[in-house]
Amino acid sequence: MPGVWFVLDDGRFGYMGLGDRIAAQAFDSRERDFLAAAAGAFTVFLRNAGLYEEKTRLIEKLATQNLELQRTLDNLTKSRQEIDFLQAARQRLRDLVCREMDRVGRVSLLDFVLIVGVSLVIGLLFNTANPSGVTLVPAGWGRADIQAVDPALARSRLEKGTAIIVDARPREFYEHKHIPGAVNLPLALFDFVYGMELAETDPAREIVVYGGNVSRRYDDDVAALLLERGHAEVKLLSGGLAGWEKRGFPVEP
Repeated sequence: MPGVWFVLDDGRFGYMGLGDRIAAQAFDSRERDFLAAAAGAFTVFLRNAGLYEEKTRLIEKLATQNLELQRTLDNLTKSRQEIDFLQAARQRLRDLVCREMDRVGRVSLLDFVLIVGVSLVIGLLFNTANPSGVTLVPAGWGRADIQAVDPALARSRLEKGTAIIVDARPREFYEHKHIPGAVNLPLALFDFVYGMELAETDPAREIVVYGGNVSRRYDDDVAALLLERGHAEVKLLSGGLAGWEKRGFPVEP
């Protein structure tokens, strides 16, 4: 049986042959030449098919690369637009700051004095309206000194019923802690509470007042008001509530 071996460029090889003839005759030279030509044509066909496949693969690869390149260009364009926007925003902000600085720099001395003056007035009004405001003028100025009484002596007189103890602090401080039996007489509610609790008290009876903190001497102010109401025996508790506790005397609650 005649046949032809062939080898392709990539190293692959094959064999093309003819089967047995129907007639019991040998293949002549023309038939053998035809077989060789057919094998050559088939080899060319296979080579062209391989080239076509390679071309298709390269085209697909190029299309993929073009798509990736387009995406990269789009991202770069978007990034550039964002950069331009940020640069424009920065420039606008810089211009705004410069304008504000220039405007502030043109504030006159009169404007500055007016701003400071208005601020002081508002602060003073708020401090005056606030019951817990800071005392700007010391309580003792322009006022006669009020006698102080020792905590032990004050306790003895309280137990005997010859004296009344008054807590001059705001209600929230009183509820937190106070001397047992003390009458809460806040400075902010002095007239109201005085009329309910102490208006009928004998003016000659001793009244011991306590209640002060770092920012406000409530006891001094309340004691002065009691003196103005005609109570002659008004005294301050020496050391205040802290002095009372230091002696180990009880407090409530």
